[in-house]
This record gives sequence, C-alpha cells and structure tokens, in this order.
Amino acid sequence: SKPFSGTYGYSNWELSADRANSARKLMASSGLRPDQIVEIRGNADKRPRYPSDPEDPRNRRVVIVVLNEDVAEQYQTELAASE
Repeated sequence: SKPFSGTYGYSNWELSADRANSARKLMASSGLRPDQIVEIRGNADKRPRYPSDPEDPRNRRVVIVVLNEDVAEQYQTELAASE
C-alpha cells in the first residue's frame, strides 16, 4: 500500500503493528486465550494484496490465520528451530 505519511515518526510500520495488536486485543476480549495466538504481525506497505493499485483501501487490512492444533504445533516447532 501507499506509504503512510503520518507525523512525528508514525510510519506504516507503527500503523500496521497497531492495527494487528488491536485485532489481537479484540480477539482476546472475545474469549481467545493468549496461548491460542501464534503470531501477530504488521506488514506495513510491504505485502499489498493489490500491488497494481497501492492506494486501494483493501491493501490496509489485518490477516488472521487460523490453525488447527496439529499445524500449530508444527509451526511452533519450525519457529523454534529457526531461532
């Protein structure tokens, strides 16, 4: 998406991270346990859904990936191995 032109150093990274964290808080307040959240990530302007139109508002989004227990365990194992 088009780079956010905020003030006081507030960039696409901060905006994207704040959006992702807001989604996490909403899910937690709706009953999702913290151990069920595998990853929260902001992508700023680096992974637009519609790269041919960076100003498309659909590029400003939160992506939520739901994993079943087996896949979540595999993901955690791979993540730990990469550290």
